[in-house]
Order: sequence, then C-alpha cells, then structure tokens
Amino acid sequence: MTDGGDYVQEECWFHGTHVLGIIGAKGDEVEYNVSGVAPDAMYELFRIQPCDSSSATQDARLGSLIDAADRGVDIITCSYASLGAWPEDPWTSVADRIAANGTLVFFPAGNRGPGIFTGSSPADGDYVTAVGSVDNSVTPYYTWEATWSTVNNSAVGSFRIVPSSPFNFPNNTKLTVWAPDVPASNNCLPMPDRSSLPDDLSNVVVLSKYNQCWLDAWGGAHFLTEAFNISYALYYPGKSNTSTSEGPLFASSDFQNAKGVATVDYDTASMLLAARKEYGSLEISTNAVSNVSYEVNSLSGLLSSKFTGWGPTRRALSMPLFLAPGGNILSTLPQRFGGLGVLSGTSMSTPFGAGVAALVKQKHPEYSADDIRNVIATTARPVKWNDAKGHTLEFLAPTFQQGGGLVDAWSAVHATTLLSTASLSFNDTAYRATSLTFSIKNIGKKSAKYRLSHIGAGSGYVLGESGYNLTKAEAYPVYADIHIHPTSLEIKPRSSATVSVSVIKEPDLSDATTRVSHFSGYVAIEAEGAANKLTLPYTGLGAPFLVLPAINRDTSILSGYNISNDATMSLT
Repeated sequence: MTDGGDYVQEECWFHGTHVLGIIGAKGDEVEYNVSGVAPDAMYELFRIQPCDSSSATQDARLGSLIDAADRGVDIITCSYASLGAWPEDPWTSVADRIAANGTLVFFPAGNRGPGIFTGSSPADGDYVTAVGSVDNSVTPYYTWEATWSTVNNSAVGSFRIVPSSPFNFPNNTKLTVWAPDVPASNNCLPMPDRSSLPDDLSNVVVLSKYNQCWLDAWGGAHFLTEAFNISYALYYPGKSNTSTSEGPLFASSDFQNAKGVATVDYDTASMLLAARKEYGSLEISTNAVSNVSYEVNSLSGLLSSKFTGWGPTRRALSMPLFLAPGGNILSTLPQRFGGLGVLSGTSMSTPFGAGVAALVKQKHPEYSADDIRNVIATTARPVKWNDAKGHTLEFLAPTFQQGGGLVDAWSAVHATTLLSTASLSFNDTAYRATSLTFSIKNIGKKSAKYRLSHIGAGSGYVLGESGYNLTKAEAYPVYADIHIHPTSLEIKPRSSATVSVSVIKEPDLSDATTRVSHFSGYVAIEAEGAANKLTLPYTGLGAPFLVLPAINRDTSILSGYNISNDATMSLT
C-alpha cells in the first residue's frame, strides 16, 4: 500500500511482523503458543517502507495515517518514530488532528532514553498516545540448535544460537569458523590480515564480538563481513553477563551478500574460540530444532526500560502517557528470520498498549477515545526508579519517564471510575496555572466514596552541571507539595464531581533556577472498597522554559567539510 510499490507482500524485513504478533498473534496457531494482547480484533495493515530503503518517506507516513482514518478504524498504532518535534511538524500535526477527531492514535515514545527530552515524534502530539517501555519480567531466549566439530570429527559438541537477520544458514551444512587472531576490545582495532582467511569464503562464518570496530588503512570503520565479503556471521557480546536474546539485526539492503547472522552468548563464544585454538580448525552447522527458555529478570523486570524515551514535549507537556512491556519481547517473525524472535524497543510496547485499548473498546463500546486513553493511563501502576545501572530505589520514577506507570489491562477494562484527563501539566514558572481541575465520574451502579491524596515521584534537573547538556538517568527523592480540594467526596451513580489541584511548594533542589528543575507525582483517587486506586500523574518545571540554551556558545563543532579526491588535510 501507500506508495504504489510492488513490495507489499515481500518478506524482506521483520519489524512489522513482530509488532503485529504482539497485538494479534493467535496462540493456538503460533509455535510455543505465542499470543497477542487482542487476538480477536480485526486488523488492517499498512506498509510504509520499501525493501530497498532504510526509512519511510513522509508522503508514505502521512498517506497511511490519512487512509486509515478515512476508513473509519477505531485505533491506529504505528511503531515508527522520528526525533521529537514541535506540534507544527507535518507528521505530528496530522497524527494529532486524527486523534483529536476521535480516533485512538498510538506511537512509540522512542528509544533514545534515558534522559529529559528524549521522546520521539509524533508521540509528542497533544492528543497522540505515547507509549513507553518496561522490561519483561522474564527474559525469553529463542534459540536454534547448532553443532561444532573438528575437520576429522575427533571432537564434537553442541550449542545454541539466537537467529538474527538475515537467517539463511544452510541446514546441516558445515561452515568453517574463522576468527580474528586478536582479543576483542572496546576500542577500534586494525583490520585483520586478509591472508589469514581461507581461499574459499563461500562456506566461512566469522566469529567476532558484536559491534567490534575494525579500521582499514585509511581509518574507515567496517564490519568484517563487508570488508572481506563473508556471507555468514556469528556474533557474541563483550561481557559474560550480557544477554544475547536480541541479535545484531541487519536489513538485507545494508549488506547485499549477507546470508546468515546469529548470536551466541559470551561463554559459548569463549568455548568455540578455545576449541578452534586447540584443534587448529573448527566447523559448525545449524538445524531447525528450536527452543524457548526463560530467565527471571531480577534487575529491571517490570521497571522502565533504559532506552525508553522521556518527556516533556516541546511545549513542556507530560509524556509518555503510560508504559507497556517492550524490553525483551518474544513475538512472530517471517519464517526466513526463524519464525519467532526476541526484540526490544518502544516499537514493541506501542502495540501492547494499543491492544489494551482494543480490549477496553470491546468491553465498553460507548467509551470515547479520550475515555479509553484516560482510563488506561490512570489505572496504570506507577513503578519505582531504576537508575539504568541495575539499581532499583525506593521511590517512584519521574512521570516524565513513566507517565501513569505500567499498564494494567484488567483494571482498565473493569474500572468503575473515569477521570476527565490522563495527566496534569503545570508547565514552567512563566506559565504556571494557579490551579488545574479534573472531574471524577462514577460509572458504577452504586454511590461511591472517594479519598484523594498525594504521592510524590522523583524530581531532577533538565540541564547538567555544565549548564548546556541535558541530564540522563537522574532522579532524586524530593517532592513537591500540592494542595488537593476536596480530599474526600461521595459521587452518585452516573454522576461527576470536580477536583482542583495546585502546587504549594516545589521540591527542594538547590539549582532549580539555573539548571531548571522538573518535578512530578500523582493524585491518588481511592474508592471505598475498590481493589485498586487510580493515580493521575502531574508534572511541572521549576524555571521558565525560555532560559534553556538552544546553542552552547562556548563550543564549536565541525559539522562537515568538503574535500576533493586524494586531497590531504591536517587536524590539530
């Protein structure tokens, strides 16, 4: 669709298939009973990126949004994003108008986190639903069986590989293992001598650290597969405690001669390198015997993913709206990529969130798009602060990172209370509202008594200590004081009441003015006898937005320089 291309049915890439599986896979039809969030919903698919391109044109992106809206769909979910933008950006503007007209529009918060202003566009639109990511509570490993042997079969063994892209390894055909005769490094290494390679490269697989930098004689960086035209690669991480559940994923257009890419864990790579050194030569082969195993994620499970994009928007409004599982997600892939795979990103959390919206819509067809957004965001569960280094602290993460928190599908579907908004944005000090209001609607069959209270979330700075760079993973357990009125009320069935919220005192941060502080928290709304309380996130900035520097006046950066062929230049 979208641009009249003839590539719509081609399986040249895997991203869309993985996204669709998260929301729509039917467990009884998929290996290992992989099930989507809303498998019984009806889906219309729009392809926007051709096989021979690494990106989608703006015409294709806009056309798909407009076509979907014109067809009257209830929900649009698109796992594609660009850098954060102002509302006037064409893509953001179109997505926002469609959402404002009553269609639920979901986009990823982006993968440039952690840190302030790392959110993506068009998720930063006022009415677009921006979805951030939490890591899976268990890390799935989808692997295929492989064997290694010496040339004369005097020693043999088996190991597991993680399929990546492309994944066209010859079945039960032996490939000769070649590895650089230098230890892996975090720094760039000189390109290995080509004379160490076998004469026939058609059945050679290179065993190398993933993302190892290799420099040619002119200082250019390359992958070994491209530099030596090797069609098969087996990559491993640089540390023994690094998960390889997601392999190095290359589009076929990146290296046209690539046939097979897979990953192994660090210990397996060490074993293969030691065996090759001991026996002089090593061969491996793969077969189609797959397996899924799981490991409990005790470091970051159900906490904000390190990569998830943070708000605020360019207008200082709150984003994301909420979080959904997006780190280490097992879902469907085209068969040429192994059939299943584990990927991470807000591209994965976005369809999960859209699937929850479909479940709410199924249960409550009378809900408006705003009702569905609001109930998902306010029934979500705020999560604790994880510092992206494996440490979880005993205070809530900033709402600029998590929005309403981790989505709770059951609570969203069965809620008997609706709020009129998904968040409160107190803006900066120049445009600070004296108070903000929202309404509580009791949609239950009986009168409900509510108690309202304040829950603080982590505060921090927008600017680093230098006064120019934006902060990264930073949060402190200091909170604003807010006034809520009333703090208790009773609402009859199908009736509403209004609540006002104001900021009394900002958190005690010493550099709030010069580094521009940010603060956040939640208004907790607890109905008497209810199993779960609602939490309405709020955000604010501790200085005028306009004091943020757009340009570092103390630094010059070379953005480009044109030189003629064979010319030389001196860098000092």
